[in-house]
Amino acid sequence: MFTSALEEDMWEFLENLMKRLKSIDEVRFFTSDVVYKLCDHFAELRDTTVKDAPKPKPFLLHPCLISEEAEREFLRETTEVMLVLMLPAGIANSDTARHLLREIITCGGSWKFFYLWNLFLKVD
Repeated sequence: MFTSALEEDMWEFLENLMKRLKSIDEVRFFTSDVVYKLCDHFAELRDTTVKDAPKPKPFLLHPCLISEEAEREFLRETTEVMLVLMLPAGIANSDTARHLLREIITCGGSWKFFYLWNLFLKVD
C-alpha cells in the first residue's frame, strides 16, 4: 500500500521533471545562455586580475560561496523551489514532507547533494 503510493508519487515527480526538461531548447541553452554566462564570468575575472591598474577591482564571490553554511542554505533554498515545482500537489503542499525531503537531499541521505556539489565545484 505505502510502496505503491510512493511509486505513484515518484512517477508523477518524474513526469513533471520530464515536462519541464522538454520545454528547454538545448541548442540555445548550450550555445547561447551558457556561452554568454561564461564570457561574462571570464571578462569579470580578467578585469579583476589586471595588475597594473591603479585600483584593481576585487573579484566578488556569490554570497552563497562565502561560507559552507551559506552554501548549504543556498542549496536548501534551491532544493525547496525544485520540490515545490516538481512534487505532486499533495506532497508539495505539506511543509513537513517538503522539509524532510529537502534536508535528505541537501545534507543527508545516501547521496548527499551538498557533498556532490562540492566535489563538482572543487577547483584543485
